[in-house]
Amino acid sequence: MAPATCWATVEVDVPADPTEDERAAVEALAETMDRSRAHEDPPPDRIEEETL
Repeated sequence: MAPATCWATVEVDVPADPTEDERAAVEALAETMDRSRAHEDPPPDRIEEETL
């Protein structure tokens, strides 16, 4: 059985003039997501919903 893949969209509100801590937090999140995506297959063109 193939491992399950979960796709999610993350939206982050960044102030127009972020503090250094806010900027570092957003950069860390982006790096984590990039590393995570590097180990996954590309998203499917179409997602089919399954009714349980």
